[in-house]
Amino acid sequence: MISSDQNKHPKFIGADIKKLILTDFRNYKYTSIEINKKFIVLIGNNGAGKTNILEAISLLSPGRGIRAASTSDYARKDGQGGWSVFSELNGINGMVRVGTGITKEQITDGKRRQCRLDGSFVGSPSFFSSHVQFISLTPVMDRLFIGSSSDRRKFLDRLVISIDPHHRINLGKYEKAMAQRNSLLFSSNNNDKWIDSIEMQMSEYGVAIASARVVAIKILNEEIISRKQHSVFPPAIISINGKYESALNEISATDLEKVFISELFESRNSDRRVGRTTNGPHRTDFTLFHGTTGIEAENCSTGEQKNLLISIVLAEARISKKKNNGIAPIMLLDEIGAHLDSKRLNNLYEEIIALNAQVWFTGIEAELFNYISDHAAFKLVTDGSIKSL
Repeated sequence: MISSDQNKHPKFIGADIKKLILTDFRNYKYTSIEINKKFIVLIGNNGAGKTNILEAISLLSPGRGIRAASTSDYARKDGQGGWSVFSELNGINGMVRVGTGITKEQITDGKRRQCRLDGSFVGSPSFFSSHVQFISLTPVMDRLFIGSSSDRRKFLDRLVISIDPHHRINLGKYEKAMAQRNSLLFSSNNNDKWIDSIEMQMSEYGVAIASARVVAIKILNEEIISRKQHSVFPPAIISINGKYESALNEISATDLEKVFISELFESRNSDRRVGRTTNGPHRTDFTLFHGTTGIEAENCSTGEQKNLLISIVLAEARISKKKNNGIAPIMLLDEIGAHLDSKRLNNLYEEIIALNAQVWFTGIEAELFNYISDHAAFKLVTDGSIKSL
């Protein structure tokens, strides 16, 4: 339980979901949840659909959700072929209705999911970002340090986007230009001037990507270090392993663009042989260090790896709150109790309480959340249904 002293935290001013409606989403035919608590705890057996709720919420932001699934995967197997997620939330700019979804016909036609703000269509979920920010931590991230460099790079860029939202746009433009370059290299009708133009675009967006990573990770590391004496979670220090990010320590961004253009030109024949672009920030990786011991995360225990990830996520949330005039992001913490003892788990609750964020938790046992029970709405999740406990 939270003590009377702990109740003296500042009044909750974070963004919060007031109502959530899912229609034909995953294993939910139709469900409506009304929320009047700071913490929402979803309790249920594995496979009941707890994570599906967090996934639905995560689609109220840019990207493909916490599972990075395809649009058609969200549709209920026995449904009409489409799906929708709707929310009424108190966001950065006050109350707003946010919705996203797609019909069966739109899926068949290869359309993107549709997005609405207060009933009006908007071009993409990027418009949601000015109203609400989400930060998530899921069990799949526990394998981050033994997984592929691609997964780590996606995690890295998610952190950068939380600090610099324009980074997402540059990533998209870079990937589009790279796909065009690859296509032209293998085309019998390739045009050198056309490839020159595309490589200039790649260099511009690529160096912008590298620059944003360098700046954002510096901010994140400084935030983590500044809290070193106030957190029980070990400081997690990120070191970027990227040719172009490292080069920015030696030369200007303008000069790096010229270097990148030259390397792209010189690698055309070798890239044509291997079937891909081999130079660029799309090859970047990162290493995470335990800030106290100096040990690389991949050599730490599973428990310590989880603690390091929590350190990063908490820092990400604090930075987001500062950027949004004290409005905390909504946090989605899936099976957060795994690999944490009760003391460390309660310490996590303390840090979350201090953030004044609305947090959605999942777990199998309600007892894991006794520490915050006075401030939590407990929901029992069974296959396709939710009820209050």
